[in-house]
Amino acid sequence: MKVRTSIQFREADVCVNDFEKRIKQIWKDGGNLAKDLNTIDIYFKVEENKCYYVINGNVTGDFAV
Repeated sequence: MKVRTSIQFREADVCVNDFEKRIKQIWKDGGNLAKDLNTIDIYFKVEENKCYYVINGNVTGDFAV
């Protein structure tokens, strides 16, 4: 089963599933191994149009949506 979760705000339609994919790619691009990725906490701030994340409880970052 495949689930697509999206947030609609004003004219924007943001697919939350894409956040996870992008964060996993950021992790790999940083020279990390996929097997070392244990948790991802994702926070989407609509008013800032940004996605914030915490990987494994201590690696933080953000990107514009």
